[in-house]
Amino acid sequence: MVRTIISTLAASALLALSLFAAAQPAQAAAPGGELRNKDTGLCVDRREHPERPVAAFTTRCDGSATQRWVYSAADQTIRTPDGRCLATGSSSGIFVTACDSGLLVRWGQTSDGRIHQLDWGIGCIEDFRTETLTWGGCSNSRNEVWSSLVTV
Repeated sequence: MVRTIISTLAASALLALSLFAAAQPAQAAAPGGELRNKDTGLCVDRREHPERPVAAFTTRCDGSATQRWVYSAADQTIRTPDGRCLATGSSSGIFVTACDSGLLVRWGQTSDGRIHQLDWGIGCIEDFRTETLTWGGCSNSRNEVWSSLVTV
């Protein structure tokens, strides 16, 4: 009799847990996709500091949320899923910052995979395997060629 009661309680508990798990919303994957350099095979990544600009860099592609990017055709920006932009200033560094930060945030990708800085009208994003992502004069180098961006 005691075994029957314990078995019934255990079965009820398992049923309740499975129903609870089924009722939970599925975790959606972060929108966007990786931005992979076709020469180095590395992905553009960022650190999580929404309150200030942080340097973008390349690292081994691992599918993490910090490696997800989308291209906004409406305003020609490369954005994180949480709405921050890939940007540059007057130097060759590339940062992740608020889209209204005053930095140069407009980019365009050509059919051959190069990503041009549109505010200046010159320059391509390059992966020199350094600590930070940079941009410089487009020289048709293989380190300037990137995977296609997901466009929204």
